[in-house]
Amino acid sequence: MGAAGGLLALGRHIVWFPEGRRAPDGALGPFQPGIGALLLQHDVPVVPVRIAGSFAALPPGRAWPRFAPISVHFGAPCRAVDLVATGKGDSEAARIADGLRRAVAELN
Repeated sequence: MGAAGGLLALGRHIVWFPEGRRAPDGALGPFQPGIGALLLQHDVPVVPVRIAGSFAALPPGRAWPRFAPISVHFGAPCRAVDLVATGKGDSEAARIADGLRRAVAELN
């Protein structure tokens, strides 16, 4: 978190996988509140991205990927203030993370 925040403070871009781990079944899991905390500290736009097909290409436990179609879907940039209004959770960070998850889930 500290390194990511430092990069954002320098105006750099980061890629963040907010689920915290690969899903054992390929389904989109809950997002960890760390992404929400990061977005609370740094008012930067976030671009929701969904990577479809990666589970078929490289499921957990497989050493080598197999050939499978993979597509990447990009959503519109949004900010923490937008996400906190659409998400659910016990804290502002959790609501931001959930709002981002909802934005990613809507991408096809």
